[in-house]
Amino acid sequence: MKVLPCLKCIIIAASGMDNIDLDAASDYGIKVKNSVGYADFSVAYHTLAMYFHLNQPLNKEKKYVQESRWERHHSFSLYDHFQDLSGQVWGIIGLGKIGERVAQTVESLGAKVIYYSSTNTVRSSIYEKVNFSELLFRSHVISIHSSLTQKTKGLIGQKELEKLKNCHTLLNLGRGEIINEEELAVFLKSSHLKVGLDVTESEPLQKTAAITELLSREQLIVTPHMAWASDQSRLRLVESIKANIRDFIIFNQNS
Repeated sequence: MKVLPCLKCIIIAASGMDNIDLDAASDYGIKVKNSVGYADFSVAYHTLAMYFHLNQPLNKEKKYVQESRWERHHSFSLYDHFQDLSGQVWGIIGLGKIGERVAQTVESLGAKVIYYSSTNTVRSSIYEKVNFSELLFRSHVISIHSSLTQKTKGLIGQKELEKLKNCHTLLNLGRGEIINEEELAVFLKSSHLKVGLDVTESEPLQKTAAITELLSREQLIVTPHMAWASDQSRLRLVESIKANIRDFIIFNQNS
């Protein structure tokens, strides 16, 4: 910013603003505009896809049929270990637009939704707001949809993981640094916790990252920060960027 005296506006092609020095932008009189609301459906879809991948492994069941084991079983139906969401408590960290979309979806599938706000803001009158310790203790599933702030960085580490008395699935679709990956890797070596990560501390995921040695485990799935990127979301993002540029130009013309 210091070496760009003509810079008047920064348009972010994302909702997160943690990669911009907002204080410096304010000091230099530079407007910063992000894009919001373009990926709600896409991230909610990916959240549920990760949950079902970890908790109802269809590939294993497909293989059972392909290998004719169903035929040899001589039964019209086979039983495997999986649970539906009815009666389960789904805890959400970050009940913004994406978190609320996830809440609506899982509630329609029978889950009870609770949420935690790192800013202690009441986000909804529909869902129960709880403190962080209560969310860790009560939730059967936890999904993270929060932005990265000083309060959320390193929010979940060894100490918090040990408080997951009922939780069987942890999903991070917010920012990688919200979970301490090194401590998560240590915890998973002696735990049955199922984990889905669409974001990691380093992106792309480095070979030296502690979590990489666990990638072959069925209890872990890592996807390459793609939850936001459905075809529809990318079109909405482009339209949002265009609108932000247009609004900035019109504002400056009228001021």
